[in-house]
Amino acid sequence: YSAWTCTALQQPLKWLPTEFSEIDLPDDFVQLKTTHCGICHTDSAMIDNEWGITQCPIILGHEVVGVVTVGK
Repeated sequence: YSAWTCTALQQPLKWLPTEFSEIDLPDDFVQLKTTHCGICHTDSAMIDNEWGITQCPIILGHEVVGVVTVGK
C-alpha cells in the first residue's frame, strides 16, 4: 500500500509505501477498498499542528469513497 503521508509539520505531503497489518474483522464490519480520498480542513489543521497534538508521521484523509470487498 501507499499513502499521502505527513512526515514533517507544515511541509508538503509525501507519497510513501506504508505497511498495514491485516486484521480479522468482526461479522458486522465491512472491508473497503479505497478508490478516492479527500483532504479536509481537519487534515490541513493536523499538517499545521493547529491543536498542538500532531505526531509525525501521520496518514491523512478520512473522507473516502470505495468498494466494499468483504462483509455482509
